[in-house]
Amino acid sequence: MASGRDLLFVYGTLKRGGTRHGFLSQAEFLGPARTGLRCRLYDCGGYPGLVIDPTGYAVSGELYVIPPSCLEMCDVEEGTEEGLYRRRRIPVVREGMSGRAVRAWTYCWQRSVASLRECGPEWLPDGVPDE
Repeated sequence: MASGRDLLFVYGTLKRGGTRHGFLSQAEFLGPARTGLRCRLYDCGGYPGLVIDPTGYAVSGELYVIPPSCLEMCDVEEGTEEGLYRRRRIPVVREGMSGRAVRAWTYCWQRSVASLRECGPEWLPDGVPDE
């Protein structure tokens, strides 16, 4: 990883094909990945929210190398100042990397999930979990 660049794990609209993927135009795609700790995904109305939960599961997503300027744009887009999400580093495991975890930034949902529907271990754009 080059100096001045961080890893970012995305699991929703920032993924390839997602409505906000354009914010990662300066990022380098490393491949599919999953959270290295247990989490849950919730449907927040057109986008998912990840909540760390020891009773959850590994959430699927994508891993990127991202420059600081791109990370700052994502913070704005993800509503960190409004309290929608908080960016934090979590362990993430890349597919095919023998279970070795790396530390990557991700966006954790900061509001109540009481009225939200759970999405399963992978968020799909139509919000319907795999059956």
